[in-house]
Amino acid sequence: MPTKDEILAELTLADIPKALRDEITREAAATADTEQRLAELEQQIADKDEIIGTLQGQLENKQAAEFEAALDTQVAELIDWQVDGDEAKGKVAAFQRTVRTRILSELGDDRDAEKLEAAVKAAWAEMQPLAEIIRDALAGPPARVSGKVRDRHKIDDSPEARARARAQMGL
Repeated sequence: MPTKDEILAELTLADIPKALRDEITREAAATADTEQRLAELEQQIADKDEIIGTLQGQLENKQAAEFEAALDTQVAELIDWQVDGDEAKGKVAAFQRTVRTRILSELGDDRDAEKLEAAVKAAWAEMQPLAEIIRDALAGPPARVSGKVRDRHKIDDSPEARARARAQMGL
């Protein structure tokens, strides 16, 4: 009895009925189309994965920028001192950086804008005494006013009052 391989080896194209040949051809074409479609779908998935990766990167960058802006706004609200001179402005900027660093250390690795306000409050509770000392030092010494405090009356600016004042002053 011949084996399956021997039978298949002896078969020629003419031995296979036309209907069966057509069916095999259609199946082969369908398989080729399926493989081509599968390759196209795999390429589309790869393209979409690349687009998703790009969008995720852009989203992370946008969130980081928004977080940095929110942090800078919080620090600017805490330390909104108006000072004169480049040296004093440099000291205020250095202290703002210090407060900003302290807030970031309070947050740790978590850069979540929702947790920012709590971290600002916690950091400011520790930094406020130092901030008041720096603010007072940058403001300069207290003003000294000599003389006694008098009752403040309405000043009479009439021509007669001016003439009297000139006469008293010897002018």
